[in-house]
Amino acid sequence: MSRHDDVLKGLGLHGQALVATMQMLQQSREHRPSLSQVSKMVGVPAADLRRIFKDDQGLLVAIAEQGLIRLIDATTKAIVKMDQDDPIGQYMALGDAYLDWADNNREQFRLITNSAVLDTVRTPQTRRYLDSLNELMIRILERAKTAGLLRNEDDITTIVISSRVFAHGLARYVVDSRMGDLQPGEIQLASAKEMLNNFIIRYLGQPTRSRTSD
Repeated sequence: MSRHDDVLKGLGLHGQALVATMQMLQQSREHRPSLSQVSKMVGVPAADLRRIFKDDQGLLVAIAEQGLIRLIDATTKAIVKMDQDDPIGQYMALGDAYLDWADNNREQFRLITNSAVLDTVRTPQTRRYLDSLNELMIRILERAKTAGLLRNEDDITTIVISSRVFAHGLARYVVDSRMGDLQPGEIQLASAKEMLNNFIIRYLGQPTRSRTSD
């Protein structure tokens, strides 16, 4: 029995189905695995999976939810570790946590950001996590503005959108192992974090600060 089989054996049917589906997504990133295909890979009747997942879409949603729960947990922990009187530092820590999460959950990142396979923005079960993250970013920046750390003309919604777009682009480079295209010879995750932090500092008009990486 292979190590892969040992891993699957240690999981319940729900977990086995998620692992098998992610493996299939890795092999064909534009293909939507069906419950029938996953059941064959796991070695159980399709009817058994249909008792757990409503349909093919439900299977993908479960994988995306799992990834998004990890993202919310990672960002929350990162912010709590920072000085509560330093909202800019918290905002930067949130960005670092996002890049760490993307690097550690590559297949789920690809699924969540691939609307051709699963439109997470228009799927209620996943949209709530995205909205939660967006609201968290807004609350942090509102605290920064109240503390006088942002310019009066700064629009918080625009900052959040710009930050998310920039972070997403860097995460895509990390997940696709292409950061070397931007900064050859650098450690790709550390390089991505530095670029994101510099973007945030410059965008918010903050003085350069030295930061210690985890």
